[in-house]
Amino acid sequence: MRVFLPFRAPLDDLPEDVNVAVAALDAEIDRMNLEKEAAVAAQHFQKAAALRDRADELKSRRRAIIADWGLNHPLNASWLSNNDSAVLKLAQRIGDNRCWNELPNLADALKHAGCTDTIILSHCRKGAEHTDHCWVVELLLADAIESE
Repeated sequence: MRVFLPFRAPLDDLPEDVNVAVAALDAEIDRMNLEKEAAVAAQHFQKAAALRDRADELKSRRRAIIADWGLNHPLNASWLSNNDSAVLKLAQRIGDNRCWNELPNLADALKHAGCTDTIILSHCRKGAEHTDHCWVVELLLADAIESE
């Protein structure tokens, strides 16, 4: 079983289907936090505690959606070892230096290694649109750590 390193990536850097599911939970969590604040202001502490607990449940569900996507997204170990580990070396360099402009090169290396996953390839083609993290790089590096 793969050990999954939780994504640190901002929500807008995750795949679209994950974004949609998580955004709905974020909206509900925000709504509950506002209701909780109003309950505290009105000194309805039992109601505030119940709202806090429900928001915490939704936060756990949010984390689970992101983690489950990472656990269930198929990566082929041969991508990492192909061509003298070119994909792994490039992913490590991109991650260490945050040189997102090299992500299209990672897409090329992945494709050369046999990757046909359109979500991964198209995400890498976005290149410099990234901020602090990239879920593809993190997923590749997490898989490499697990394989050691």
